[in-house]
Formats: sequence, structure tokens, C-alpha cells
Amino acid sequence: MLATTYWNGWYSVFINSKLVLQIQPESRTGYPENRTELAEWLLSEVPKVIETVRDGTYNEYVRQNLPYEKRNGKILREDYWRIDPEVKTGCLERISQEEIAHFLMLSESTPEKPDGRIPEMTLRKYLDCCRLGYEVNDGRGVGVLDANGLYRSNADGRDQGLLELSPDSADEFDSWYGSDFMRDAHPWEVFIGIFLFAKKDDDGWWLSLSGSKYLQTVKTVKFYLALTDAGVPVSMYQRKEMADILTGRDHIGIVTENVFPLHCGSIFPDEIIL
Repeated sequence: MLATTYWNGWYSVFINSKLVLQIQPESRTGYPENRTELAEWLLSEVPKVIETVRDGTYNEYVRQNLPYEKRNGKILREDYWRIDPEVKTGCLERISQEEIAHFLMLSESTPEKPDGRIPEMTLRKYLDCCRLGYEVNDGRGVGVLDANGLYRSNADGRDQGLLELSPDSADEFDSWYGSDFMRDAHPWEVFIGIFLFAKKDDDGWWLSLSGSKYLQTVKTVKFYLALTDAGVPVSMYQRKEMADILTGRDHIGIVTENVFPLHCGSIFPDEIIL
């Protein structure tokens, strides 16, 4: 695959993501020093390619000659699962069909902002909600540690003073929540890649769950089900996208063999593709 870029006066040529030619015409410098043969080939071949684009034969030439390992595209996840059933098994091995069906029902019938509120939030109440997610996902220390210990063992670790609050003091939690230093997401990262935010409005508190679609779909969904089954008012970010992943209705990106990371959604900027 050949690609060209221009930046800060430098023209660069890459083949299979490897820099092979770099030139700054104004200074008459380049890297590597001698690429005469390559430059001559480019100068002779590029006009030919441009002409095939103009006469409409370029796409057919690509279809017949470009190896699949050098192509970008997408495939419906359920089609990919049909080709390789073991991938589906690995993706869904920790969640049952009953749980998926329950989640689909909730994702279609539950409003984005949940009904009901928790009148007051305390450290104990928040950690007890975290505990529900740890238990259903076999977090470190389940069955041995209390809710505080589970949070310490599974969360990001940068709690910004959260664990120093009095367990049952709503005033302390409210004051900490509104403090100037509590402006990042670290206290809410209760699993790596899964965030459980406490939210507040005039009616009270609720929780908002967010998880990585690529790495934590199953864990996030099971966490959401545990909270809703316990009657906790909770919203969930990207519920539809998560539902599509679990049912194979989303698309998987196919990228060239030398692209990293392998899923590289940035190659598909106008679509939601992993």
C-alpha cells in the first residue's frame, strides 16, 4: 500500500506504513539520500494511475489485483460469527441468552434518564452499588472483601479522597462531589474501562454507567443488569451500540495486515465501527 503525506514543508512517501522517501524541495534535502529509482518509477506510474481513474477502469483493476490483505472494509458482526463460530463463543461466553434478552428489553423500553432517584448519596450507598457489579463480574476479592475492599482491589486507584469520606455522611459526599478538585473521571472508574458516575439533579441522585464497547461490553451489560435488578436508578451510555454488539448487528472493521491497532476505528471516521 502506497501513501503520501505533506507536513511542514516535507513530502513523504510510505509503502506498507514504512517511510521510504522524504523530500523538502525548498531546502533540496531528503531522506534517504538516494531514491532515484523509486522517484523515477513514481513519476512514470502515477500519471498512468490518474488516467485509469479518469477513464473509469481503476476500480476494476483494484478489484482484480489488490490482495485482500491490503484492503480496508467492514463486515456485519453476525456474518463474521457465521464464518468463525468460535469468535462468537469467545465473545459471549460470559453472558447468557436470557441476560441478553433481558438487556435488549430494557434498552428498548427504559428512558435514557432513569425514573426514580436516590434521595441522598453516601459513600456506603455508592460502594454497595459498585459491589453489585463486582459480584456479577467475578471481580477480585468477591466473597472475601467488603464493598470498600472490593473498590480498592478493582477500581482505578485514584479515588480523589472518595474513600476518606465517612461511610454514612450524605453531607460529606455532597461536599466532596461539588469540590473543585473532583473534576476528572478517575474516582468513577470502578473497573478498568468501566465507569459508574454518580449524577445529581433537583430530585436526587442516580447512577450513569459507561464502558468500553471494544473491551468491556459483556461486563458493562452485566453490571447494568445487576443495578436495574436491584432497583437502582441507572442510565447506560451507548446502550444501542452495546445491544448491536451482543446481537451481531454492528459492523467490524477490516483493515490492512500491517495496521495497528487491529480494530482501528479511526479509519472509518463517519461510522461507528470497531
